[in-house]
Amino acid sequence: RIPLIIYHKGLKGREVATTGGQIDTMPTVAYLMGIKEERYKNTVFGRNLLNTNKDFAVINNKQYLGEAASNVDLQNQINGIDLADMIIRKNYFKEAGYK
Repeated sequence: RIPLIIYHKGLKGREVATTGGQIDTMPTVAYLMGIKEERYKNTVFGRNLLNTNKDFAVINNKQYLGEAASNVDLQNQINGIDLADMIIRKNYFKEAGYK
């Protein structure tokens, strides 16, 4: 386990014991910045670690750490890893015309 430490002088310190991964950083920071989830929820795979009941992370070999809330949640996360791998390996954004 590696801790994620976020500092802002306007925030009161607290410890959150939720298991997560790098993929969860953007939604968590967006939440702290006051960005509404609706603005990004269909564009990221991660979740806000400060506002979730899901206490697990899928790692690159499709194993998971923590306790999955349900088999459906776990399978959705594994499918997300598979999709992310396909995007990277097939160079999706280049083929779609993004520069």
